[in-house]
Amino acid sequence: MTSPSGLSRRAIARFRRLPRRQALLLAGAVLLPAVALVGSVAGILAPSIGLLAALTVLNLVAVVQMVSVAQRHRAMRSIAEQMQRRVVAAVETERLAGAERHQSLVDEIHSAVNQLGRRIVSLQRAQLQETEALLQLFRNITPRAPMPSAGDYALNPTDLLELVFLLEQKQPTLVLELGSGTSTVWIGYVVQRYGGRLISVDQDREYAARTRSLVTAHRLDGVVEVREAPLCPITIDGVEFSWYQREAVEDLSDIDFVLIDGPTASAGAGARFPAMHVLEPRLADEAMIILDDANRPDEQEAVVKWASSVSGLARQPSILGRHAVLSYVRTAPALAKLPS
Repeated sequence: MTSPSGLSRRAIARFRRLPRRQALLLAGAVLLPAVALVGSVAGILAPSIGLLAALTVLNLVAVVQMVSVAQRHRAMRSIAEQMQRRVVAAVETERLAGAERHQSLVDEIHSAVNQLGRRIVSLQRAQLQETEALLQLFRNITPRAPMPSAGDYALNPTDLLELVFLLEQKQPTLVLELGSGTSTVWIGYVVQRYGGRLISVDQDREYAARTRSLVTAHRLDGVVEVREAPLCPITIDGVEFSWYQREAVEDLSDIDFVLIDGPTASAGAGARFPAMHVLEPRLADEAMIILDDANRPDEQEAVVKWASSVSGLARQPSILGRHAVLSYVRTAPALAKLPS
């Protein structure tokens, strides 16, 4: 059981913790009644009544103070509740946004994995196709020296396989190749079989020299000639292009097979479009044109323009590869054939 002295100490401690204004009001509420009581006992009524009046006023002030404190408390609690609701709402919004971002990231990862899987399967199939084409090429042609690598900037084995097939079917007398390299050697072996001739034109001096070395190594000098032709401006229908120096082909006529694998893309937009404009008068009455990289927009546009402007030119179905096969038959004197 707590002793009176313990209760007193607790009361004093709580009194000291009170705000100053509340402590003064409480002290007044205790002292004024005591003084009034002492005055009434001593027969001093007037001061006692004054003290009672003061006590009443003090109580009213205390009540007002308590009401004010209560109002501030309710206001602070309302503010605290509003802040709590805002914090909870913000946390929930961020949680939902985070969940959406997480799901979006998961979806992107799944999509990337699926695309990668399809790409790997596609590459495996393409690799198998190119390997099969390369085996068929070496079964048909036995080289006399190491063959240059196919692919990358050079024709892929599938492109080379169809090119060799078309050459063997047509057996052209004069083949013109725009852009030398790996294909020059393969074409050289084919035309050597039936006494044909290959002229290969290249824009790069170093690359042309390297191709000549390959031709010599494979003992194809008698049927293959590599010509260097730097790029020069050429204007067609008011549009300027960059194409091979015309002198490189001016002495040619009756060309019955053309492989367009240049100029390279570095020559600018539509770099291969001038080929038919320059070569059409130099073609034989019947010829075949192969346009490599026909999957690219520039080459696709060139084929469309040629078909609409060159009489007797028609696109043929392609068996393999990424090139366009075009047949040409001279049917109109719109561009007269050069004299023999």
